[in-house]
Amino acid sequence: MLFKFVLLILAIIGVSGVQLIIKLRFNAIHGEMPASSKLLAYMIGIIKDPWMWLAGLLLVVTAFTWYFVISRIPLGIAFAFGALSYPLIMAGSYVMLGESFSLVQMLGCAMIVGGISLIALYM
Repeated sequence: MLFKFVLLILAIIGVSGVQLIIKLRFNAIHGEMPASSKLLAYMIGIIKDPWMWLAGLLLVVTAFTWYFVISRIPLGIAFAFGALSYPLIMAGSYVMLGESFSLVQMLGCAMIVGGISLIALYM
């Protein structure tokens, strides 16, 4: 049972990591996606970016890990734990992107972690 939950947590960390990699690359290299005739050049730049390829590969591995896990534990439990991606991405955004968050946002993430802790305690 522990192995399944380790894989579940790894899948959640993986999908959170993918989002952070993509956001980092957009901020650092590609910028905001244009809604104009420059879109094709923008997309070509993304396709040429090895970090975006890494993010895509990690997303595929994470998806297969997720499917493996949800075939072995209740879906309601897996999705509840999936909510951990919110505080993980907020923490990563703070550390890696320098984003700031309000007290209300931080309290909301604390409530998510608290709720998941309750689910984990009573499984």
